[in-house]
Amino acid sequence: VRAMKAIRNSSLVTVLITLVSAAASLTANAQTGAAIDSLMRTMQWRQKNNSECIAADMMMRWQGEEERFRAAFAWTAQNIRYDLAALRDNKLYNHQELVSNALSKRMALCEGYVAVLDSLCRLMGIETYKVPGYTRWQGKLQPEPHLWIAVKLGGTWYLSDPTWASGGIVNGRYRADYDTLWFMKPPDKMIRSHMPYDPIWQLLTQPLTHRGFVNADGSTLPGKWQFNDSITVYLQQAMLNQHLAELRRIRQGFSHQSLQPRISFLEQSVKVQQHNAVVELMRQSNALFNAAVGAYNEAVEAFNSRKPRKQVMASLIRAGQLLESAGAMLPKQNVPVSLRDELSLMRRQIRELEARLREAESKWY
Repeated sequence: VRAMKAIRNSSLVTVLITLVSAAASLTANAQTGAAIDSLMRTMQWRQKNNSECIAADMMMRWQGEEERFRAAFAWTAQNIRYDLAALRDNKLYNHQELVSNALSKRMALCEGYVAVLDSLCRLMGIETYKVPGYTRWQGKLQPEPHLWIAVKLGGTWYLSDPTWASGGIVNGRYRADYDTLWFMKPPDKMIRSHMPYDPIWQLLTQPLTHRGFVNADGSTLPGKWQFNDSITVYLQQAMLNQHLAELRRIRQGFSHQSLQPRISFLEQSVKVQQHNAVVELMRQSNALFNAAVGAYNEAVEAFNSRKPRKQVMASLIRAGQLLESAGAMLPKQNVPVSLRDELSLMRRQIRELEARLREAESKWY
């Protein structure tokens, strides 16, 4: 994830900050956002470098979710700098590594900003989702992947971008310039600059198409979207089903370089997850097969020891039941080529044991 806005006109940014600062406020009885922003810049808060401690202190100071989120957003955007040098680092980091690196270095790319904000929110019990997509800044499309955050407050989803709020690039150098324009920005305004790969995260009843964003022609997807319902279903799904659903929603008969990184990631993820799902089914089937073999061997031993017929038949019946379950457990679709020979072998072994069971039941007595 690499996208970062460039500041081309400092006077324009100043005007935007002035306009947004005049409009930004929390609930009538809550401490103002500006006051929280200022507090997060003080040495008392700046020196904190442990997400658990930061979140605990925020929960102790503020009771409302909106205030806590404002504090987490302001702390992240004001105390972490954009790490231009890391743009040359192609190493992938997990969530905890991103958080740890950002807090220790006080520098990050967008995935680090979002990881810190996401971590603080989750520690405070605030529901969030990391939104991947691409952007447009001052009329210019930026096809590089970017990451921002969706937060659920009072049952409503909001969009924020701590990376863009932290500052921008001026003549190839990062300049800190905290901008609350990117805090809980209305979806119909956010879509002008931020395009999620998955249209449900536009939070719009008439989402823009990828063609509409790339070509700036305003074209929308057909129908009226119930994005809240779609998000609820999406978040309850297993990751494989999430990625399959996202792929379906991204593919809109439009191809562009801005979409390819996400499509490639999702396709590879689906491939790996389907492979792992098949392996797990085969593992469970093999365990049942081995149990069936054990029950069959018990029947053979009981028969050879001239144990009562009832005891022998009980073992044979149990072996048959286990073998039936083993066969039913074997995957029947989405089997990777690399696993088909092994799957064929397992089916052959099941058939061979079935034949032995039939022979035992018909010839032993």
